Amino acid sequence: FHTHRMSLKVEVIASIDDNEVPCFFTDMRYDEKEFVVGRKDGTVAVYKLEGDEMSLSNVLEVTTSSLSMPVTSCRYLSPTEGNKLGNIVLAADGAGCIRTWHTSTGQLLHTIYVGEDDALTCMDVSSTEVVVGGYNALLHLYDLNTRTLVRDFGHEFKNKGYDEGAGIVSHSSRVFSCVFNPVDSNIIVSGGWDKTVIIWDKRQQRPIDHIYGPELTGDGITFSASGDRFFTASNHPSAGGLQCWDFASRKLVWDVEPTIDNHLYSAKWTDDFVIACGTKPNEVLLVDSETGTVVKREEFGHALFDICAFAGGEKFLVCGDHVCSIVQIVPSASQQTVKQ
Repeated sequence: FHTHRMSLKVEVIASIDDNEVPCFFTDMRYDEKEFVVGRKDGTVAVYKLEGDEMSLSNVLEVTTSSLSMPVTSCRYLSPTEGNKLGNIVLAADGAGCIRTWHTSTGQLLHTIYVGEDDALTCMDVSSTEVVVGGYNALLHLYDLNTRTLVRDFGHEFKNKGYDEGAGIVSHSSRVFSCVFNPVDSNIIVSGGWDKTVIIWDKRQQRPIDHIYGPELTGDGITFSASGDRFFTASNHPSAGGLQCWDFASRKLVWDVEPTIDNHLYSAKWTDDFVIACGTKPNEVLLVDSETGTVVKREEFGHALFDICAFAGGEKFLVCGDHVCSIVQIVPSASQQTVKQ
């Protein structure tokens, strides 16, 4: 729906306290009847959704590990012939593992060991592959069917990131966001601490382009459905705040000036809005996706680390500290809404 943007409200319609366990990442099943939360204690909480009611249905936990590392990213796999309900989820963690879980039974199906020296901080999936990034500044691409390494992106060397004569060849510090282009899974965009967003084509050895500026410390890159724009949410106010980029030209389309101490962690695109969240202040930021106009800022009583939007963009999940909330974008009483 399209609206007179400035007369919208943001309302929390349901919340659940996750037993004092900090929540870092959330993702929703494709039918919107289930969502998962990656937690600091190394577990994945599975919640059922019935309307706006949330209830804990399972906790995915590796019982053989003596040291639990935080789960930093979760992604549901798309429904397939062998996974009709779409209840298979991948979880990446600080121990350098990608674990495949069946959310209904709690069965651990597979584990990919990326490496002890690479605490994983981000992940994305396409129909056939999974890409992860983390502390060692590399990206790792795996085949979902064979669970084998397809290739690494970047280089580990003393002067990581820059090669004289070749320019940017790798990230130079920790990677905190990596996403596939939704219309071309050959393309991956990544960013992190080094204030450099790198654009990769998996068919080429070196990056095809890069943008200097955005400093990312969470799931802060999101694409429009058409793949022609992407958005970055920076953790540091001096690194640009929330910005929109034209994918073809890599040029800045719009940016939202951050508040003095604003630290953004996550951003998600919807048809009408880009929704971002962060800390200092603990707020949700609602921005017109076409113009970059700030529609609404809504403060919360706790830190916010990740967002997941419902289809249609009228509701979203937001998690942080130990609280998960369903939030609705509501027209004000005086607003006239036009359906298309």
